[in-house]
Amino acid sequence: MADGYITDLDYVAEYYGDHAPVHLNACALLNGVAPRPLSEGFTWADFGCGNGLTANTLAAANPQGSFLGIDFNPRHIARAQALASAAGLDNARFLAADFTELAPADLPRLDFAVLHGVMSWIPEAARHRLIDTVAEALKPGGLLLITYDAMPGWSDVAPVRDMVVALTAKYGDSLTKAQKAVDWLSQLKAAGAPYFRAHPAVAQRIEELARLDLGYVAHEFFNATLTPFHFAEINRDLAARDLHFAGCARPFLNLMDLALAAPLQPLMGDIDSRAEFEAKRDFIRNEAFRRDVFVKGTASRFSDEESWTTAQMAQPYTVAAPLGELARTVDFDGQEVTFAGHPFDRALSSFARRPISVAGQENCTSGIEASPPSIRLEAARLLFAAGLIRPTPSAPATPADPEPIDPEPAHRFNRALAQGHGAASPRLALAAPGLGAGVEMTNLDALIAVALADSAGAPDRAAAQVVAALAASGRDIVEAGRVLDPAAARHHVAGLAAALAEGRLDLLVRAGALSLSETP
Repeated sequence: MADGYITDLDYVAEYYGDHAPVHLNACALLNGVAPRPLSEGFTWADFGCGNGLTANTLAAANPQGSFLGIDFNPRHIARAQALASAAGLDNARFLAADFTELAPADLPRLDFAVLHGVMSWIPEAARHRLIDTVAEALKPGGLLLITYDAMPGWSDVAPVRDMVVALTAKYGDSLTKAQKAVDWLSQLKAAGAPYFRAHPAVAQRIEELARLDLGYVAHEFFNATLTPFHFAEINRDLAARDLHFAGCARPFLNLMDLALAAPLQPLMGDIDSRAEFEAKRDFIRNEAFRRDVFVKGTASRFSDEESWTTAQMAQPYTVAAPLGELARTVDFDGQEVTFAGHPFDRALSSFARRPISVAGQENCTSGIEASPPSIRLEAARLLFAAGLIRPTPSAPATPADPEPIDPEPAHRFNRALAQGHGAASPRLALAAPGLGAGVEMTNLDALIAVALADSAGAPDRAAAQVVAALAASGRDIVEAGRVLDPAAARHHVAGLAAALAEGRLDLLVRAGALSLSETP
């Protein structure tokens, strides 16, 4: 370990959609903060980027932006650079460095900065140095995403973490420690240990840990430093550096009707600040992990309701999946809401045709144009909070307009990712310049999607290409725990390819993630 941080086990490679500039902009806008300009170029940095999967995906989806990933683990950086090189990305740069020792002069002026999890994993002095560096690097109006283990949700887990760290110290490597910890905790729970009866949420957490990647468990539990924070602590430290709360990166948490069940909402009746709302909500929800957006300075906050409404009306959205695949009943951490009927059906229909703003809906023909602007805007806010629509960087004037962002970097990246560099990750995200972000799917579906693009959308030809590629790389296709023989594998993949061709393929093509070849 370096300064108490695990180095003998690499962090899991994952894509985080809430790191995308377009998402951070939309969350800030939802809370009255002006979004950062994207079309003319911007700068983005991830402090603790791991294997760089998110940074590379976003760089491919935003060729006009400049992306920097920083991580102290040279193996992480080597993998990130290898993927960027294979995809020919010239706007992604990676630096192997202890980011707590960087000086502001080492960094570009930033529109966006990401601190994912690292605040809870580094000692206090290093934490303050890092915040100072990031705060100075951010431009006025720049956005910071900061995620961290939170209280009070960690209050009953922290003693368990401290115990297993002490009891597994005799084992050498981090992976063994993680396995021993999960095994012992599972045995304690099965035996009905009183601690787990008194803390049922911990028992549920142990069940979740047993299903997770052991590498994730090791990094989550076995770093020398693990500090959960109250929101008030983070808010205070950042405000002292002219960084001000601009909302939650989980959109629904910004809307009280969705963040809290109706019987609990009266408990918020006497709040007089957003900070007080956040602190109270954390206790009501027993929050264990926060994803917060902060803005540098106060000048970018809208000063009046009219200008804020105009900006929200101009934000384009598109559906998060084909209409037939959208689950209209959404679980907001225990509170289910169904988005059906007026105005949601007509709003979703308009967003499914092409990226469109609420203001632009006045000229569409889905029926939503007849609704008052205030109804259309509220429907869009709720659908975004529900994850049924997603923000896009821009909206074409007509469905036939070409995508203004060059899709070639995304095409190269998606091929490199699906055909090799992403093979070890169960889930990937294909870069989509029309979305300014990635479209998440399994690594097998990603490989099938690329093959469908090569075969003009023909499922059988795509299946043959995928099965041959997997065989050549020594990878098996497993269904229900059973390795499929070549004939069964081809039949299985052909079924997946047909479903993808009938569903998400059109969305991927329209978003610029893929382009279909002229001939099958």
